[in-house]
Amino acid sequence: MSGDRRVRPHNVVPQLLPFRVRPRHRERTGSFLIRLAEANRCPPWSFLWLLGTVRGGQRAELIPQARVTLNGAALTRLVAYLGRPVDQIIRALPTLPATDQTGEPAVRIQRPGRNFLRSCPGCELRAGGLSLLPGSNPLDLTCRRHHEWLVAGEDIALDQASEVQAAVNRLHRLRRRHGDRIVSGDYRGIHHYLTDDWRGTRWHRLLAQRWLFRQRMMFTAAHPNDEFVRTHTHHWSMLPEVTALVWSLANSSCAVSSAEGISRALRLEEYGSTIRLGSA
Repeated sequence: MSGDRRVRPHNVVPQLLPFRVRPRHRERTGSFLIRLAEANRCPPWSFLWLLGTVRGGQRAELIPQARVTLNGAALTRLVAYLGRPVDQIIRALPTLPATDQTGEPAVRIQRPGRNFLRSCPGCELRAGGLSLLPGSNPLDLTCRRHHEWLVAGEDIALDQASEVQAAVNRLHRLRRRHGDRIVSGDYRGIHHYLTDDWRGTRWHRLLAQRWLFRQRMMFTAAHPNDEFVRTHTHHWSMLPEVTALVWSLANSSCAVSSAEGISRALRLEEYGSTIRLGSA
């Protein structure tokens, strides 16, 4: 049979699957589609070809952490296999639909990208070992259920960092009192201010010493001159001071929109006398 007349898998009329698997909250699309295929004793790669043409062919790697997207025609086929309303599927798997909704059924597999946050290993274990999406709120620095630090690339134990845990709790209280919109804006401004805008000044050098001390207490086996510790794990070690400044800013009547405004509102030029950064 010639290639032009060959019936492709995604041209077969979809039939309701005997076993219909429900996606879990925040489950990655790769994880769900693999589970669905295996529950119906179908190789996952073959099931994707039943949905549509897999862009990239065999070069694309299907793993639970992968982001799999379907265009409109492929999504319609998945709806037929599952026997569920399309809006219900999209609510459960919001990253599943592709932006290009037209054309022949098509499937795209993307490797997991770099994220600021990672998913909680305890939550994944509780979900039966599924691969979950990380949270989308940059203020959710920890899993409150499992007390896990969730910033990607920063492997710390909160039970060994009491100052950081206290700052996490304080940030949570701030969010409940003032709302995420206000706290998130203040947090980004303060963190940028302390990280980029005032390097080299006396009070910044004092703070950097404090952050480095915390890092060395956490990673006691690291070499004293190991700059990797300083550069790769700065976020958690800065959290007590950042949160203290956000607390002051959120409870201040001053409208602050710049580094200069932050300095004026918190009187940072008087650091060391009237401002006690990191205090509870």
